[in-house]
Amino acid sequence: MKRPVSSDRYTILRKNKRIFTNLTEDEYLEIMQDLAIEFYETGSPNPEHLKTIITNDHGGSKWLEQKQD
Repeated sequence: MKRPVSSDRYTILRKNKRIFTNLTEDEYLEIMQDLAIEFYETGSPNPEHLKTIITNDHGGSKWLEQKQD
């Protein structure tokens, strides 16, 4: 069974500068996985410097930041 298609769009910021915009959920997850692998291999980009803006089809948006423990 396929999961419902999300109409949310994703923007990834690094140090408050947009590095990817208007991504689908699948594109967003693929890029985040690539960034995680890059961090594991090189130590960069620092996860604390990444933020995500999720914009829904109603024009609303919310920020997601790396959780600080």
